[in-house]
Amino acid sequence: MKEIIIGICILLIICMFISGTVLSNEKEGKASWYGKNFHGKKTASGETYNMYDYTCAAKNSIKLGTKIEVTNLSNGKSVIVRVNDRGNFYPKRDLDLSRQAFNNISKLTAGIIKIKYRIIE
Repeated sequence: MKEIIIGICILLIICMFISGTVLSNEKEGKASWYGKNFHGKKTASGETYNMYDYTCAAKNSIKLGTKIEVTNLSNGKSVIVRVNDRGNFYPKRDLDLSRQAFNNISKLTAGIIKIKYRIIE
């Protein structure tokens, strides 16, 4: 009986570890925004960039068309964006949000914010 209880405890610990680290797609990082200089230009997906849409640029590890929930860690505000471009090309930033998406979760003057993000589809 003691062995069964120990086995169950070990199994629960393993499950908690897997669900918290391996299966979780939530990450923390930094986001900036891009707008006027790119408005109307072609994105990596072939779409025309619209700074008033809810889109973002992400590195190649996230497929074009993927929807991501982005949360500003300083105020808890969230927005859902779709990846339609490639970037960010600065090593310590994870996403470049459209002007509109960034403005929904932060003041534009912040420039760069700490975020958590997760793929939702």
